[in-house]
Amino acid sequence: MKFTLLTALLSLASIVSYGVEGATSTIELKAVSNNSAVNGLGLSSVHEGAGINYFFLGQGSEKLTYDGVSTIYVEDSLHQTFQVDSSILELSVTTTYNHWTFDNNNYLALNGSTDGFYACKNFNDPYSYSSNEYGVLTEKVNSDCLPIKISKA
Repeated sequence: MKFTLLTALLSLASIVSYGVEGATSTIELKAVSNNSAVNGLGLSSVHEGAGINYFFLGQGSEKLTYDGVSTIYVEDSLHQTFQVDSSILELSVTTTYNHWTFDNNNYLALNGSTDGFYACKNFNDPYSYSSNEYGVLTEKVNSDCLPIKISKA
């Protein structure tokens, strides 16, 4: 009996805890930069391959879902997750091991750091969108990259 009661209490505690910290919310993201060419532009994903969409900066922001703990995703027919692959911020159908949070200023943090995001052109994406648009990367891959932070819009 004691074991059953203890198990029930622990289960209830985890459900209550998840309910507080794990509440999902719809978010939109934007770039924050000292450079006026990219400051305030929204993040939206564009198809770049099978089950993969790269993020680019533009006038609108894509609606994403944040689980309140560590995962950002789009609930569509593919259930794509927000992640980094080869330094490129993307939505993908593959499994992610990235941990996403927001600091007290609503800046996006990847594995605990709000630094290390760049708006880059000419980074050799499959459809060459980056020849005209800024993609979002986690590495300064060339001289056409500008440091940015990403915040909730």
